[in-house]
Amino acid sequence: MDKVRVVGVVVGILLIAAFASCTDASTPPINTTSGSVSTTPSPSVLITELPSDYPPDSVLLGELSSRHGTAELGPYVVATPSVAVFIRCFGESQLQITIPGVGELDQDCVDDPLDPGTMHVFDVRYVDTVTVRASSDNSNLWAIAVTEH
Repeated sequence: MDKVRVVGVVVGILLIAAFASCTDASTPPINTTSGSVSTTPSPSVLITELPSDYPPDSVLLGELSSRHGTAELGPYVVATPSVAVFIRCFGESQLQITIPGVGELDQDCVDDPLDPGTMHVFDVRYVDTVTVRASSDNSNLWAIAVTEH
């Protein structure tokens, strides 16, 4: 009789373990790397407009907003020894900025559409005109503004 009781207890434990491992499809999975319960991923942010951003008291030479791919501003004849390029880029790769005869840079794009962006100053004393080329993957949305500095 003890053997029957032991077998019954073992079968009961196995049944409880089997039912406990079954989960409902609505139960979120457990993230085993951090030990916390994972939630449904947040929906992708769809951004269709990204305006350029620059100080209101700046002398604006040109701006491009809500762009994908490649575009250029200029040529400009600049009265100051330098220009500022204000960059905003939403996405997962980089925006390449090139000013022929002056310099270039790669700006990382970010996943925050409210990020104010960055400002980069270029010495343009040794060129007659300034043209700013911007190029990025079509998946990125970007905006630039060029001001006298």
